[in-house]
This record gives sequence, structure tokens and C-alpha cells, in this order.
Amino acid sequence: MTVALALLSRASEEATASCPEPPYIFGLLLTNTYTKVNVPTPVIKQYGSAGDAPNYFDRAAQLGYVPAQTRMAYISENGLYGAPINLSKSFVYYAAAASQGDAHAMLGLSRLYNRGSRGPGDNNEEQLMAIDVSGWLASTVPNEDEAFQWCQRAAEKGIADALFLLGWYYEAGIGVLRNDEQANYYYGAAADKGHAVAVERMQRLNVTSRYRREEIPRTRRGKKKQKRRWRCLVM
Repeated sequence: MTVALALLSRASEEATASCPEPPYIFGLLLTNTYTKVNVPTPVIKQYGSAGDAPNYFDRAAQLGYVPAQTRMAYISENGLYGAPINLSKSFVYYAAAASQGDAHAMLGLSRLYNRGSRGPGDNNEEQLMAIDVSGWLASTVPNEDEAFQWCQRAAEKGIADALFLLGWYYEAGIGVLRNDEQANYYYGAAADKGHAVAVERMQRLNVTSRYRREEIPRTRRGKKKQKRRWRCLVM
């Protein structure tokens, strides 16, 4: 195990565009997220901690390794492992990985095009703007059309969070005409994949839709009564 780690560490330092994976794997080991092998903590600690992982992910991302680009984009979006929130870096890496077909990068790109929002109840734009070291959020105009299109592409690949967010876009009319039926469909698809909040959203949407159906006829009847009263006054 020790010899293997030493070789991987060296390969990480010597990684190239034709062999960009070693620093990515080393970053996974440092964050204890590498699922193919269980490395004892005392052994991996000789090479650093989770706080050192972003440097390894970033190196692999710069070499064009798509999984590293997506992971580094997510780290920069959320400020993980001691890295600052840097939405400019996040956007660049998400865009690079999304163009290569990575579904999670497509979803991340969708969020950033919509001010970093993850859906209903996520109203921390001002806070996010204040801690974005790049100033990207403050200087970038939202693009709801792009947000919808990238989310739709991610949803087509079956990502539960993308299905949920697409449901929200349809419910709120973000980048698309508001459509409760489509919203309900995508919430249902997300719920089928275990998305707990999607179930709650479906229930709320059904109540709201029923209220709208009941309210519209009532409003129309009210307008007809007003017209009748006006005719009586004219006569």
C-alpha cells in the first residue's frame, strides 16, 4: 500500500494531458471518497489532508480530465475542503465538462445561469454574492433560457436533482412557459429516483393547481355579475 501511494504521488506530480487521472485519484484518496480501495487514514495522512485535495483536483482539471473539472467546479461553487467560493472558476470548469457531456456539470451550469439557485426556498443570492471571491455573480446577468436548456439536458440523462430542478423551472416559469402538468411530471420522475423534496413539491403543486381551477370560474362569474349590474344602471 505504501509503495503504491508513493508511485501514485509521483504520477500525480508528473501528470500530463495524455495521462491526467493520477492527481484526481490522489485527491479522492485525500478526501476519503475513492471507493475502489480503502486506504487507512494514518497512511494517507503522510501525503496531506482533505484541505490539500483541491490542488490535486485542480491540476487534473487543468489537464482536461472531465471528472476532475466537474468536481473542482462543485468544490469552487460550494467552498469545500477549505477552498474559497469562486463562481468564475466554477463556471469555467462546469462549462468545459458540460461540453464533453457530463450530466452533473450540465446541472451545475444550469444553477449558475440562474444565480446559483437550487430551486424553491433557495434565496441566498445576496449572501452568495458577498462570499464569491471572483465577483462573478455580481457582474454576471442571469440567463434563464440557458439555465433551462442545460437543466433539460441533464434531466434527459436521469439525474434526480436535474429532474427536480426542471420541475421547478416549469412550476415557476424559469426559461419556459409556466406549466403545472410538466412540473408535476418531472417532480414525479425525481421522486421515483428517491428525491424526497420532490414528493413534497408535488403535493404542494397539486393543492395550488386545484385552487387555480376553482378560482378562475369563480372570477369569471364575478365579472358576469358586474356586467349585469352595469346594464341595469344604464337602462
